[in-house]
Amino acid sequence: MTQFFYGFLIFLLFTLRPFVYKKAARVLTPNASSIFTAFWSVLVSIIFLPFFIDVTKSDFIPNIGLIGSIIKGFCIFQLIKNSQILNKESTSASVAWGPIVLALAALFNFIFLGEILSAQQLITIFVLFAIGLLFFFITEYKTLSIKARKAFFTILFVVIINIICDKFALNHISWYIHLFLTYISMLIFALISKIEKEDLVSCIKEKDTWIAGIIYALGEIIVIMAMQKIFNNVSVCIFIIRIAQAFDLILAYHIYKEGKISWQYLFAIIQIISFYFFFFKY
Repeated sequence: MTQFFYGFLIFLLFTLRPFVYKKAARVLTPNASSIFTAFWSVLVSIIFLPFFIDVTKSDFIPNIGLIGSIIKGFCIFQLIKNSQILNKESTSASVAWGPIVLALAALFNFIFLGEILSAQQLITIFVLFAIGLLFFFITEYKTLSIKARKAFFTILFVVIINIICDKFALNHISWYIHLFLTYISMLIFALISKIEKEDLVSCIKEKDTWIAGIIYALGEIIVIMAMQKIFNNVSVCIFIIRIAQAFDLILAYHIYKEGKISWQYLFAIIQIISFYFFFFKY
């Protein structure tokens, strides 16, 4: 029951994410989006600190795992920035990378970092990988600008590293320490990038940035905690996020009329069906 509850929260928060960020993308530059995300993430994690103070005290022993958190912060900074570039052109493209990165990162974590996955789960992940590539190149690639294409492939790289860093860090340190250091790292990278004064003001004044930042922060708290304390598995949590993104494809068509309805539904339904094969054995 606990796993179901956390799984549902992950699904809900990550289904909402691309749509609340699309509104922010209309009023802010990509760099500014990384600033408000980092700001709200740090703030929300501090607010929740009293609930997790015991975890922080008992589990914090400085070690090599902190490197994973710092690298993850840089990866999220790049992810937010490039996702907003994609989001302006296509919400579908901004989530289509999911199955591709899941497969490559899960394979690395399985081979090198002790991730526990059954043969059936690995097969399911790589079927989605193949379908994800097919979907992107058939439905999205030709419609994107060169800038958006570069953003897509940048996202592929940084998200793979991001998932690997989650597994590496959580093998060594508390999930809350990993989360908080990631946010601080992301904030530092965002602040030293080129940010206009008007963008900083917008981060505070624009209501859409508040909503997007809080939804993002809550989603990360739930998913990082679930990776270590609930499922004890990074790939399982990432898979739930990918199912949320499958619903995003359907919603993107009906809300923004993106893509072709046949391809949007086909790719989404295949991902949803894969949920059964991932979590249940024959």
